[in-house]
Amino acid sequence: MTLDHVTTGQAPPPPRPSLHQVENQAHWPWLPKDGVGVLAPHPYCRDCGLVKFVGAARALDGGGLSNLLAKLSRRLHDVGIRTTEAQRRLIMLRLLDRQADDAFGMSRAAQDRILAEIVGKHLAVPPDVVRSYLHSC
Repeated sequence: MTLDHVTTGQAPPPPRPSLHQVENQAHWPWLPKDGVGVLAPHPYCRDCGLVKFVGAARALDGGGLSNLLAKLSRRLHDVGIRTTEAQRRLIMLRLLDRQADDAFGMSRAAQDRILAEIVGKHLAVPPDVVRSYLHSC
């Protein structure tokens, strides 16, 4: 997703997998549901083997991440931390590189951890401060 290959003259990165192919329901593994100990069948991708997250706190897709980043930028601006459009685009590229927009097998909490790490790195804000703002968005 990055454009580093254009400036370095290297070959472009391989394309990301687009959609997960859900295996037939008869083959779904029985796994704990929401940490309660109750077993339930979980769908999984037949190509990559990733088990689909079926909990209540579902992850956001790419557009949802972009909207969340915009809200977070406004919240940080209110306390004096300014973000430029270039910084937001760079953060979105890093999120896409880490496949944080893949809502198939990721929980919202895992997505928030990745977002806090990347935003904290690029804006020089401690990740715990970013997490506290994420909970208020």
